Amino acid sequence: FSACLNYVPSVLPYQKGNVWKDALGYMFKPKIFFSDKAILDDSQSLMEYTGVTVAGADEGTSISLGYFGDNYVDFGFFMFIPIALIGFFIGFVYKFFLTKALNKIWGYILVIPLFSSIGYFETSLVKKIMPLLTYLIIVFIFMRLVVPAIDKNLRINVKRG
Repeated sequence: FSACLNYVPSVLPYQKGNVWKDALGYMFKPKIFFSDKAILDDSQSLMEYTGVTVAGADEGTSISLGYFGDNYVDFGFFMFIPIALIGFFIGFVYKFFLTKALNKIWGYILVIPLFSSIGYFETSLVKKIMPLLTYLIIVFIFMRLVVPAIDKNLRINVKRG
């Protein structure tokens, strides 16, 4: 990240939202329909925004700038606004599933996978947002269609005892 701070904007200008645009564009282009869709190579992005040469996907590794760095490259000091919005969105999703689930037990069962889907600080923007949206869609459908049937079956079996 410190190499990025030295490189952007002195050598490469801020991207003004292009990193976010590319991340969202990548997510909403299924490989089945866009066969020319590039493979994610975090190392390539890191080299582009830091000027530092590192091993890439062709060498069997992937080194990410992280979503903090991605947001800095896009917005400079204002990087904290989208980072805060990501945090608020994760908090909203967490609260939504805890409060809208059939009961608190199901709420906690549904939010546990959230923590693995949001990744870590060193996760790139596209690898942070894509799993979060996938989690949101799958768990919402699961909560609405599957949980009520399982819960009903469990309650019947507990009464039979």
